[in-house]
Amino acid sequence: MTAPSRRWWARKRLVALVIGLVVVALVWASWGRMTQWAFRRALPSHAEDVHESIREDGFLPDYRYKLKAKISEEQFRRYIEQFGLTAHSSMRKYSDDADVWLRWQHSGRKVDGWDPSESLDETFVRQAGDTWTFAKRERGYLYLMSLNH
Repeated sequence: MTAPSRRWWARKRLVALVIGLVVVALVWASWGRMTQWAFRRALPSHAEDVHESIREDGFLPDYRYKLKAKISEEQFRRYIEQFGLTAHSSMRKYSDDADVWLRWQHSGRKVDGWDPSESLDETFVRQAGDTWTFAKRERGYLYLMSLNH
């Protein structure tokens, strides 16, 4: 093999190595976003003081997801629209037992930073079958809970 031919093969290998490293870096950098729940990914990029808790059954589709983040009122309005959440009222009818599932505090392990009031005032809800998603904004924080039972 001639010297120019060797250099050509060496450059080709170097380019392939650089491309491979770039692909690995891109996958590694985006992996965290790909594994986040949609509720977390939908937060504004500059949301502050974000707390998240996830409890999944593993076998059954049951889960309980909690998210708390500091966002503005305008950001909150866009956020609830994105997930189709609408205002709760005492007159609203649900196809599942709201007294059992539409609660801000459930028994189970305590989550650091999870401190919404029990009040359902200004709570926005989406319920389909046995899946509930509800959110409110208190003291400058978004509180979101989504659960399937």
